[in-house]
Amino acid sequence: MASRAPSPQSDPNYWPPEKCKERFGSFLAADPAEIDAPDWHVALLKERMADYCKNGVHMIAFEEFEKELLDDLLEDLKYFNGK
Repeated sequence: MASRAPSPQSDPNYWPPEKCKERFGSFLAADPAEIDAPDWHVALLKERMADYCKNGVHMIAFEEFEKELLDDLLEDLKYFNGK
């Protein structure tokens, strides 16, 4: 049986949203247009959005990702160990 994830409140580092607003509110922009993003970042985001619109988003289940990652790591280990 799967165990339940602990609630965020049980984490000693958890900050409720009100406390975050109180602490960091002066750093948050009320209007996203007020945030100054570098040109290279805007260009990268536009490129990615165009790609997503053209090709869609490819998603895989976490288990599939985990298996592919572990397989890749094992192949790398074999390569570096000369096997």
